[in-house]
Amino acid sequence: MPVFVKVGLFVMLLICSYQDFKYRAISWLFLVMLSGISFIHSFLTSGLPHTAINVLQNSLFTLLQMLLVTMYYSVRRGEIVFIVNNYIGVGDILFLLAISPLFDLPLFIVFNIVTVGLALIIYGLKTESEGGKKFEVPFAGILSVCLIVILTASWLSVSFAGRTLEELTGLNHLISGLTGNSMY
Repeated sequence: MPVFVKVGLFVMLLICSYQDFKYRAISWLFLVMLSGISFIHSFLTSGLPHTAINVLQNSLFTLLQMLLVTMYYSVRRGEIVFIVNNYIGVGDILFLLAISPLFDLPLFIVFNIVTVGLALIIYGLKTESEGGKKFEVPFAGILSVCLIVILTASWLSVSFAGRTLEELTGLNHLISGLTGNSMY
């Protein structure tokens, strides 16, 4: 993997997280660049067929997720509710699509669950600390930070007492079990 691809992906994620935390918005130009560098990263590590499958599966999962959340809020309110720009921003959805080449579907689902959980915890803590005042969650920013941590650990092959992060957390078994690959 060329260093410029890793650095480019890292820089794009940093920029996206900074913009989302500071402005609660991400420039479409950086989302396009993130999408391109994610595709290149996946292509260089997994090849075109695997990258295309990742993009298709993860995009369909994201679409299904948005549809289910829309249905939930619509049933709850008794009328059709459009969640985009009311509950989740377009930039958050585009960010999920931009990083879709980087994950196999099972890992994308796990990443999604963990980061949504983290975002809800942050929202709850901040809402509680500010006396119930509601605010916008920088969801794409949280996703970016989590992805930076994961990629950095992966690239540096972080090890503790001779064991990798994946071995210590059991992720190597989880990932190979979910994907059927023995990548780890």
